[in-house]
Amino acid sequence: MHAIERAVIAHLHGPRRVSSSAVLRGWPSLLVLLLSTGRAAADDGASPQPDAAPDAPDAAPPAASTPDDEPDWRVDAAITAAGTVTYLLSEYAVKGAFAPSTCRWCAPPGFDDAVRDALVWDDRARADTLSDLLGFGATPVVTLGLLGLAATQDDARAQWPLDALLAVESLVVASNLNQAVKMAVGRERPFVHQLAPDDKAATDHPDDNNLSFYSGHTSYAFSIATAAGTIASRRGRRLAPVVWASGLAIATTTGWLRVAADKHWASDVVTGAVLGGAVGVVLPRLRLRRARVVPIAGGVALHGTF
Repeated sequence: MHAIERAVIAHLHGPRRVSSSAVLRGWPSLLVLLLSTGRAAADDGASPQPDAAPDAPDAAPPAASTPDDEPDWRVDAAITAAGTVTYLLSEYAVKGAFAPSTCRWCAPPGFDDAVRDALVWDDRARADTLSDLLGFGATPVVTLGLLGLAATQDDARAQWPLDALLAVESLVVASNLNQAVKMAVGRERPFVHQLAPDDKAATDHPDDNNLSFYSGHTSYAFSIATAAGTIASRRGRRLAPVVWASGLAIATTTGWLRVAADKHWASDVVTGAVLGGAVGVVLPRLRLRRARVVPIAGGVALHGTF
């Protein structure tokens, strides 16, 4: 076990209290280990191929790459694993050192105040719990499950591990981006904004008081929802509309509940949806580029969808 892994595990099992949302947030990354192990075992167990016979003088040229060529899953597994470790360190090891102790962005615009007054619940703890369960539980379960169902329906079940890995990679990248922006901006959370100055240091998690912009729950949910939808569309799955509709519905509800819980301003949620969704669309499109080499007069050309 590497030293960095021992440090993270020791910190997680130390005396610090870990919130339920923190536990729920990290579980999809465990899928990376399962996918990587399964892929590696499949690669190692593959029967060796016999040596190719010498080419005949009139042998055909090598086959061009096809639109179904898959990206190297090891690249995505490495990015996801490194991103997971980075996020865990930022959340549990160095958060106190980098999270602003006082707000840099303190006063909300009138729009945010009006939306808060209209949407905040009396039972804010309930809204907070529901947002944890939807954002960190239901969204990955539903989106990854529907990706598997869509692949099975189209007789492409073997592609699901890579599809799931790409979706988890998207949420890991989005989560690290969110963490960096939160600590740089230092926006005060709405429930903290309502407290008297002397009471602000007495909240349950003072390190989180000024990490409102932008919503991590919303970014997390939209990143994996849009990644799953993009992958399903890219693969030409018949269930792609269902994947899109289900994931976006849960992600949108998650964002609404963050305002209802008084944890985020409306602008935090909108920004989280836009940036998380952008990561979920762009990353799978970069990794699942469909292209092939085709002969043309005087040479070859690259043809496909990017």
